[in-house]
Parts: sequence; C-alpha cells; structure tokens
Amino acid sequence: MSTIPRIVESFRASVSSSAEKTAPFPYWLLQDTLPGDDAEAVCALPIAPPQIDDTQGKRETNNATRIFFCESSRARFPVCERISRALQHPKAVEALESRFEVTYGMLMALLQRADEQ
Repeated sequence: MSTIPRIVESFRASVSSSAEKTAPFPYWLLQDTLPGDDAEAVCALPIAPPQIDDTQGKRETNNATRIFFCESSRARFPVCERISRALQHPKAVEALESRFEVTYGMLMALLQRADEQ
C-alpha cells in the first residue's frame, strides 16, 4: 500500500493537471487522483453500494446510505485512514487552494452552506 506522502503527491498532481469545464457550471475533472494500489483497495472494501432510486434532485437525499471516511471507517480500514490523513495534509490543502483560488476557510464555508440547503 502507498504511504501518505505518495498519496499526497498523487493528489497534488491530479489537482494541478485537472481539466476545467464550464458547462453546465464550472467543474474540474481529476484523473489518477490516488495511487493505483490505494484506488484498488478502496474498490475492494467490503461495503456494498447502496440502492439509490431517486435523488429528488438533491445530493443530500441519500446521505443516510452513503459511506464516509469517518472515524469508524478510518479505524476499521487502513486505506481510509491513509487517504484521510493525506487529503488533510497541508500540501494537499495547498494544492486545492492554489488550483481553485480559494482558501481552506472558504471551502469549509461552501461545504457547510451546501449541507444546510
């Protein structure tokens, strides 16, 4: 399995080379975001994908069926712990701030606002 620095570098490279799209809204396509062995380890987690019938046009409609890299998942699956630590690493945060011209505080405010809607 990868080390945290290897995951950070893979993530940074993916963010910096991401393709920007503008329609129907601005978004970026990331590729090879995780080292292959970690991507495979996530796919191999013993977690069945949820049955999602209708989103009602909202991302949060099926939140109860989602699996997060939360404290319990991180304790249970080492790959979740490694990826979580890597994505919180200052160099990973810096890559997001630089590429998308935002600060960590702005990102957290946007995520909180999205969760409240």
